[in-house]
Amino acid sequence: MQDEAQVINLVRAGNTDAFIEIVECYQVSIIRYLHRLTGEYEVALDLAQDTFVRAYQGILKTDAKLSLKPWLYKIATNLARQHHRRKKILSFFVLVEYTWVSGVKSGGPF
Repeated sequence: MQDEAQVINLVRAGNTDAFIEIVECYQVSIIRYLHRLTGEYEVALDLAQDTFVRAYQGILKTDAKLSLKPWLYKIATNLARQHHRRKKILSFFVLVEYTWVSGVKSGGPF
């Protein structure tokens, strides 16, 4: 990859091919990182895609001295955390629904 600052400036100038260079450079490592965090390869692929979408949307709002790799990993980490929170919430609601439908007393407010 060219110098990060040059690539970022090209993306900010509207050169989408420059962003493809960023994706090609970091995609595999981001997917591996997300796979370690989630334990699910398909989820890691989805979150990696979301990582690069958010990066593309947010690159215009960043500082000119942006360090690309840590920024991408921070986006990926936040998305993985968000995924885990949603997964917990959904499993809670499924448990509550199962308890309610099956008639099992859970000792809770239901």
